Amino acid sequence: MRIGPDYSYYYDLDKYYNHGQGNPLGQAEGLGYVAELFTRLTGDTKWVEQDQSKVNQTLDRSWVTFPLDRSSYVDFSHDNHRLTVEKMACGPRQNEFVRFILNDMVLNITSCKSGHDYRAFNEDPTICQLSHFLESRTGLLEQSKNLHEQCSI
Repeated sequence: MRIGPDYSYYYDLDKYYNHGQGNPLGQAEGLGYVAELFTRLTGDTKWVEQDQSKVNQTLDRSWVTFPLDRSSYVDFSHDNHRLTVEKMACGPRQNEFVRFILNDMVLNITSCKSGHDYRAFNEDPTICQLSHFLESRTGLLEQSKNLHEQCSI
């Protein structure tokens, strides 16, 4: 069965405005995932313990169902896309960095502060020091929590 171009465009618009950047409440939909990601990156459970929105507290408070001592974690979603978050320890001081790969493309982390103290590897925009990445996202996390509380989504 062939879907015509009009239907394809309709589905693109539907995804963009209902679940993507076109939805002003879209940020709040990903709160649970972000809290779990921060917890796994830092090993600190405060991110999931403090979240009262989308986190499954029953699963995420158990070391059996939400372990934090693994070298690899896999979360599944629909469709055929893959988001890989790499955490690296580099340099003589073993500073921690993150990098994101969507399918096979390394993504720029535009929100990471620029400058010698923040970026790694000769100003590589695809790698960000973990502490600065978390700092740059914490404000967005709080903003999204406010949206969630206001709209009960």
